[in-house]
Amino acid sequence: MADRLHPQNRRKIIRLPNYTKGIWQSIGFKEFHRYLILPDVKRNSEEAQVLIKEGVEQLKQVTRKYSRKQVKWIRNRFLRRPDRQVPPVYMLDATDLSAWETVVSKLAAEVVEAFMEGKEPSVSPLPLEDALSNEETTFYCESCNKVFVGQIQWESHIESRKHYKMKKRVVKQT
Repeated sequence: MADRLHPQNRRKIIRLPNYTKGIWQSIGFKEFHRYLILPDVKRNSEEAQVLIKEGVEQLKQVTRKYSRKQVKWIRNRFLRRPDRQVPPVYMLDATDLSAWETVVSKLAAEVVEAFMEGKEPSVSPLPLEDALSNEETTFYCESCNKVFVGQIQWESHIESRKHYKMKKRVVKQT
């Protein structure tokens, strides 16, 4: 039915979009959906301002989560694979935007120029990490009261949200 309505009236039918398809997968739309479906007359209201603030906070949280996921992917793909030929990975600290030109842009250009000329850049690449061995070693987590077999499972558990919550609970109880 919504497909046959005039574009201005489609907003009146409140349906939750399918967040697994199309533009809804990108960061930003889901977080501001409640604000975006507000009628134009309510866009300057206090409710709208609250929705914008909530959207910004959710956007920050999702961005941090995505950033951690990217860093983990880069580490696993490039730094923990000694069995593959991987290009050197350089870390540039982009946290201070006022120093972007000197700390990020200049260094990145220098690394690319050195690569193109076949020279070594002045910046050192990140060292390759030891690949997680999955030997039959057992690990015991006292906080969660669980046994893990293999380094990969153990590392995964230690970094998990469930372990973090259980650890917090144990500290609270003591």
